[in-house]
Amino acid sequence: METKKYVVVVGAAGVAALAAWYLSRRHAANGVVTIEDVPLVLNESGQLEEITVTATRLDPIAVAAHSSNADPQAPRGIRNNNPTNIRAGVGYVGEIGRDKDGYAIFDSPLNGLRAPYLEVWDSITRDHDDTIDTLVRQWAPPSENDTQAYAADVSKRTAIPRTQKLVYSAHATPIVKALVWHENGQNPYGDALYYSAYTAAGKS
Repeated sequence: METKKYVVVVGAAGVAALAAWYLSRRHAANGVVTIEDVPLVLNESGQLEEITVTATRLDPIAVAAHSSNADPQAPRGIRNNNPTNIRAGVGYVGEIGRDKDGYAIFDSPLNGLRAPYLEVWDSITRDHDDTIDTLVRQWAPPSENDTQAYAADVSKRTAIPRTQKLVYSAHATPIVKALVWHENGQNPYGDALYYSAYTAAGKS
């Protein structure tokens, strides 16, 4: 794993150039490049003067080693430490690669569970997909899934009516557990790990 910090003085055109460079480097690597930290410096007029980018490029050999050590009999989500089968490329903490189908591989179950807590937070608070019906429709679109059956299963496992308004602090953990069950047909994680993932997500 290689981590570099770049301090770039840019105008508006420079931001576009930086974005283009980042995407080209990301696609050139056989692993994942994540931007972990992007603090901005503004001048007195409120214009962007400086941007600091901390980027991590992961060694594809390490990613392959992780995959080879996984239990081949386990469901894909468990093998990948990605129990809700999030697609690769978001850049979540601990995302170390992707499998052949484009799903993220995480370095640990903790980080693999932290990610869906953040997804659920975004769904409820940012996108206003704040019922099981609307959240699952976003999570598992009908073009790829039996969304109605998925929502019914999540509702049954959580005992939350499909049209009830969701509150993140009260409902995030039962929903994430139900997603894990639905995606893998099992839930190998204890309550302590869910609590740690909820805490690591830093939302409430």
